Amino acid sequence: MIDSSLLNTPEQQCQWIQSTFIDQSEKLIECGFTLVAYMVIGQGVETMGAFLDKKPFKAKGQSVERFSLALKKMFPARYSEFNNRDFLYRNLRSNLTHLSVGSPYLFLGTEKDGVKHLWVENKKTSLVLERLFADYKKAWQDIITMINEGKLKIKPLVKE
Repeated sequence: MIDSSLLNTPEQQCQWIQSTFIDQSEKLIECGFTLVAYMVIGQGVETMGAFLDKKPFKAKGQSVERFSLALKKMFPARYSEFNNRDFLYRNLRSNLTHLSVGSPYLFLGTEKDGVKHLWVENKKTSLVLERLFADYKKAWQDIITMINEGKLKIKPLVKE
């Protein structure tokens, strides 16, 4: 486990991203913890936005903006299209983070379910966990690259 009081260098933050957001999410998926994996990914997208904006990590009231910013800058365009009117934020990130339940407007599936990723049918949008995770992982890897190349300035993460 990484002591968060040490997350104040690019190397430490990249290690934290890799371990917390990529490796642990992947393990959840491998173990079949589908709902928990969706929860972690939804929250992780918001955290990704905190790396991208100019505000401190602990800035209040930034959830929807950070989630949307990460989708816009780091994910394929189709995600932002589906987040129109904060749809993915409300139905993926908020419902799962605050209520630990899905949404009647969102089907949280896996490849085994045979549904299409980011597809609407019968007024319900479907997500495929493996596809979402692949895009999420790539986005985090791009953040790590940006940090390592000095293209993204880190913000110290200090335990209070």
